[in-house]
Amino acid sequence: MGERRLFGHAAGDPSPGVLTSFLGKGRNLGLRSFFLGTTIATRMPEIAPAFQALFSAFREGGLHLPITRMPLAEVREAHRRIEAQQTVGKLILQP
Repeated sequence: MGERRLFGHAAGDPSPGVLTSFLGKGRNLGLRSFFLGTTIATRMPEIAPAFQALFSAFREGGLHLPITRMPLAEVREAHRRIEAQQTVGKLILQP
């Protein structure tokens, strides 16, 4: 496999083998990255129409973003759900 480069790690690069152990768990996992700067530099004419289509779909009800709201007092349960992959969309903790 080619050289792996990691970007955006404020705490530094992960210890050796962490990616291999993460991706090698026999689960259907993948590691993807995206850099907006490259997209802006190479595909600028496509960005405005894409955003217009996206926001039109939201306005017209063609897209739905699931949002779950939980009281801040239930932060442990919220984290448990996230860690158990029992959430879809956004989970918002409310004071």
